[in-house]
Amino acid sequence: MNTVFVEVPMSSTTPIAVRPIGRAVALPGEATLPLMGCRVRAGFPSPADDHLDVEIDLHAHVVRRPAATYFVRAEGDSMLGDGIHHGDLLVVDRSLEPLPGRVVVIAVDGEPTVKRLERRGERTFLMASNPRFAPIPLAGRECQVVGRGHPRAPCPAGRRAVIALVDCNNFYVSCERAFAPRLEGRPVGVLSNNDGCVVARSNELKALGVAMGAPLHLLPPAIRRQAVLLSSNYALYGDMSRRVNRILDEFSPDVEAYSIDESFVGFTGFAADGLEAHAQRLRETVRRDTGIPVCVGLAPTRVLAKVANHAAKKQAAFEGVCRLEADAPAPRALLEGLPVTELWGVARRTAERLALMEIHTAWQLREADPKQIRRHFSVVLERIVWELRGRPAIVLDDLEAPRQRIMVSRSFGRLTGAFADLQEAVRQHAARGAEKLRGQGSQARAVMVFLRTNPHQVGERQYRNSAVVPLPAPSDDSRALLSAAARGLEAIFLAGPRYQKCGVMLLDLVEAERHQLSLLAPRSEAARGRSQRLMAAVDRLNREMGRDTVRFGLPRMGTAWALRCERRTPRYTTRWNELMRVRTG
Repeated sequence: MNTVFVEVPMSSTTPIAVRPIGRAVALPGEATLPLMGCRVRAGFPSPADDHLDVEIDLHAHVVRRPAATYFVRAEGDSMLGDGIHHGDLLVVDRSLEPLPGRVVVIAVDGEPTVKRLERRGERTFLMASNPRFAPIPLAGRECQVVGRGHPRAPCPAGRRAVIALVDCNNFYVSCERAFAPRLEGRPVGVLSNNDGCVVARSNELKALGVAMGAPLHLLPPAIRRQAVLLSSNYALYGDMSRRVNRILDEFSPDVEAYSIDESFVGFTGFAADGLEAHAQRLRETVRRDTGIPVCVGLAPTRVLAKVANHAAKKQAAFEGVCRLEADAPAPRALLEGLPVTELWGVARRTAERLALMEIHTAWQLREADPKQIRRHFSVVLERIVWELRGRPAIVLDDLEAPRQRIMVSRSFGRLTGAFADLQEAVRQHAARGAEKLRGQGSQARAVMVFLRTNPHQVGERQYRNSAVVPLPAPSDDSRALLSAAARGLEAIFLAGPRYQKCGVMLLDLVEAERHQLSLLAPRSEAARGRSQRLMAAVDRLNREMGRDTVRFGLPRMGTAWALRCERRTPRYTTRWNELMRVRTG
């Protein structure tokens, strides 16, 4: 990641501008460097060691107006000509007076952007330093410019923003094959929770016509005899995912894990003529070190990288690596043959509404009017349009914003009408939800509990219900959340029916550091501190020594609500007593 120092002036009504004044690393907090008190010859550092007795505070010498200086993050590639790349950190001084012809930070219709301010006669425009972006006229638009600046050295020729999507092929199946070579070449499927449906398929199983999500009990007997069907081994899959991402870290400093089997990798600054070879080395290294095959899609945006990865998987000619340029012929051919339903971020219902506008393919969506798309759908779909055109508009941090609600639920291993089974399941779900809540730095104001029978079970008495229990004050303490969940279950439980599923949802989330204290439920700072320390200790022990090392309440063994995983393979990499066995004789 590049870090660009800029100075930006600020007033309540005047524009901001940015003036790059150098290239440096990020400044996490107070940054200091040792001051060497004498000159030393290059190549012989030992004399310098005797003079490292003074330190320079970079903030004191580089940041001239600390009270007016802020950090902002650049998004997109419209300013590549000024050396400002996607992800760059800009240090903004809001006290400087803006001047025409300089790079500015400006809020247009409430959305901040970085551009060059230019006046043509009586008209004012925002100009990009990337020729792919048109000028933005400011006449008639609500805008607030806050600064000015000078560009730094232009972006080196042949080095453009490139994003790679690395996707593990048939990931769950590949993890199983990495430790069981006998599965190579055989039709293999991995089942969902409680061994209900097929959620991962080898290419051989796909060739037999088994669809994703196919219920196990509906598979033809011939396929069930021929195929190897395994229970999900989440401990193994999670560990293998971490191993893959560690290898990706060796190939780029910018790795964003998107899911258990997908990661975005930033290759901005890499020489354009060596990207495919670099991606092939990445594939070979991952396969050699983990046994997991991957495909790589290279493109200037995340949406196009997903399209490129799709092509790399489906078309053998790419040999596992496909690179797309937004304005080249290849993307058009791929997008014209790609249904809009296959695009990342386009849901089925959205695709149905797009069809009413005669938009059926990814290319047709690319050519649509972004403003019309935003007006009829959302800003998210508008950003997908821009991404299809090669303009970065989606930032993964936006996709990973803290969730507004957290739900934990699971179907039972078998139907149960026992209140004790439901009570324990709700307690476990609430504890897991509380762990997730603390993990994202949030607190909940309410807890919802729900349960239901199996609507497809003929002859069974049907019942479903839910209850919301408000909390006196926002909390992330497992004890408070479990207590609320228990009260909710007691309120809705009905004796008689046999239940298939129950769950807990944490609602009305707020940031833990920002919630307001309640006068109706006063709590001392000492009590809050004890709660935070206790929960932190519980999370740390469960993280370092394995989940459920510390539990709330006494769990009963062999309960009906526990998952069925009769076909699970050993957890080869995370359990000492389940290591793979090898013969020595």
